[in-house]
Amino acid sequence: MAETPQQFQLNMVGSSRIRRAAAAVNFGEYMNFKKASDSLFDQITHAELAETINVSVAAIRQARLSRAAKAYREPPKDWRRGIVLVAQERIARLRWLISRLKGNRS
Repeated sequence: MAETPQQFQLNMVGSSRIRRAAAAVNFGEYMNFKKASDSLFDQITHAELAETINVSVAAIRQARLSRAAKAYREPPKDWRRGIVLVAQERIARLRWLISRLKGNRS
């Protein structure tokens, strides 16, 4: 049984990206092609990962640079946990989208 939109929201880690995604879809409204594809194409930003790990966006950007770059910095200590959390949020959101689309055959 698919979870309700309210259960989906409560089960999420609660990042700003998830809150924005939930706000962007009116749950009482019909899921159309544009809304479904927008949700599918939603991307994760440096800011969202930084918020999850509780570091600055600059720290994320600098850690992504080549080690040879002058601005390179070591990745944040908790980077693995942060990426796992963001990935889990993305998986949960995609599962919710799949369940909605299976229920909406149009």
